[in-house]
Amino acid sequence: MLTGRLFDADEAYRIGLVTEVLPGDTLLDAAYAKAGEIMLNTPLGVALTKEGMWSALEIPGMQAAIDMENRQQIMASFSDDYQETRRAKSEGRPPRYQA
Repeated sequence: MLTGRLFDADEAYRIGLVTEVLPGDTLLDAAYAKAGEIMLNTPLGVALTKEGMWSALEIPGMQAAIDMENRQQIMASFSDDYQETRRAKSEGRPPRYQA
């Protein structure tokens, strides 16, 4: 059972809970920039990543989590998004994903 614990920013960075610590006045701009990076990925890929991250919290073993991620990658490789990504790259244009 997990118990509550607070971490300051430096400790959270040191133990790997966060990948970056920013001053408060730059945080919103950094969040928008990260959201922009995420939006460059396929909608299916983002959805599967979010699902995998939440599921990994409850999966009992590392191998089971890896197996699930492998299945998700195979699923994504057969999607229309994947095909559009390949076409866009070969045509030198940004991908246009269907919502």
